[in-house]
Amino acid sequence: MQKILLIIGPPECGKTWMARQIAEDYKKDEVTWIVGKNIRANHPFNFQDCEPTTKLLIIDDLPSVEKLEGLYHTVNGITVDKQLHKAFTLNPRIIITSSAITSDQVPHDESFKHRFDVLDMKSFNTF
Repeated sequence: MQKILLIIGPPECGKTWMARQIAEDYKKDEVTWIVGKNIRANHPFNFQDCEPTTKLLIIDDLPSVEKLEGLYHTVNGITVDKQLHKAFTLNPRIIITSSAITSDQVPHDESFKHRFDVLDMKSFNTF
């Protein structure tokens, strides 16, 4: 099981830049970007922009901890539903960025630690 990378920090601190740097290690058709504000709890079409070639899924600018908790299940893979197409399953590396989630709000329970690695850009940019 591959952990989800959660990149947090204040606006304009380099979260999306960091995700782009990681994405450079992949071919263009292997990366899917999803706007985090469009993610809805248990919505069947959350990942409809993914293709069978997707190896990296970036959910950019997730607006709340509640939406993060709704993504716990994605560690074990995602089902991609597209209208008028047969659903398929992927197990991509997942990166989530958020300026709405602070280090104080990040869960510290074992279940979370088992599923997520957290990079706080606030502390990363102190040099």
